[in-house]
Amino acid sequence: MARHYPGQAPRSLVVENLPYTMGSGSTLLEAARARFPDSDLLLFSSDLLASGALLACQRLGIAVPKQLAIMGFGDYEIARELNPGLTTIAVPTVRMGEEAARMLVQRLRSETPAARKRDLGFELIERGSA
Repeated sequence: MARHYPGQAPRSLVVENLPYTMGSGSTLLEAARARFPDSDLLLFSSDLLASGALLACQRLGIAVPKQLAIMGFGDYEIARELNPGLTTIAVPTVRMGEEAARMLVQRLRSETPAARKRDLGFELIERGSA
């Protein structure tokens, strides 16, 4: 199984112009498995992509997480409903919108915002896929 060790660059597969759909997740799973057949973890930039990959694993007989761990981003409702549940990263999306609006209003009023960047944090939601 592939592991990341200090000093070793992580392997990645970046695909652009692919819609954020479950079908694309299945396509990405196939591409990642073809390029990195010994990988033991796939991280996706969206729970929809990760969900599609998880369902494709079930169709292909790939045991998740025993053979391949899968992780998403966003903590969408589907992440809780899958079996196994999808491990994901949750971000405070409502608070992000509120902060963005607050900063925009300050800018429109020519006020100096308290900070140009704000760290609102994130939370790892551990479920059965990783």
